[in-house]
Amino acid sequence: MALYLKMKGDYYRYMAEISKGNLLYVNKQNAFHFYNEAKDIVKDFDDLNPTKLNISLNYSVFLNEVLNKRINSFFYAKEALYNALKSLKNCSEDELTSEDMKDTLMIIEILNRNVEDWYKEQVGDIFEDEKKAKKKEEEEKEKKKKKDKKNKEEEKEENNKDKDKNKENDELIDTSSK
Repeated sequence: MALYLKMKGDYYRYMAEISKGNLLYVNKQNAFHFYNEAKDIVKDFDDLNPTKLNISLNYSVFLNEVLNKRINSFFYAKEALYNALKSLKNCSEDELTSEDMKDTLMIIEILNRNVEDWYKEQVGDIFEDEKKAKKKEEEEKEKKKKKDKKNKEEEKEENNKDKDKNKENDELIDTSSK
């Protein structure tokens, strides 16, 4: 039943990705509803259960891509990944080589990739903002430096003009006193 509800959630997620207006709203609501029903059914399943992991994976993608709740999707996927990895440590060699475990490991790998990518996006956004602020600060410093240099040049030019006037005045005084 949980797999069927997840598939219905997936269907409405896909529909939400291509719809607009009221239909978009309805598809988002339906996807959210079916994913939550599926999550309720599997909440007490083992953390390595492939159906539970698949629901966690697809629900986190729904949060990220359809609802644009990037932080929520990151933490939801991260929690599912953490719980699965914690349970994986307690598995025997036979359990790790079982057929079900292959599906589980594949889903864990995808969850891990999503968590890493979403983390990089979040951190990347933060670093990008910092880079922009730093670049703006450097541009402001450069502007100020140029302005200060220009002011010094103008001041120097003024001083030179004053010196020239003083020299002319001194020469006039010298010629008039003779």
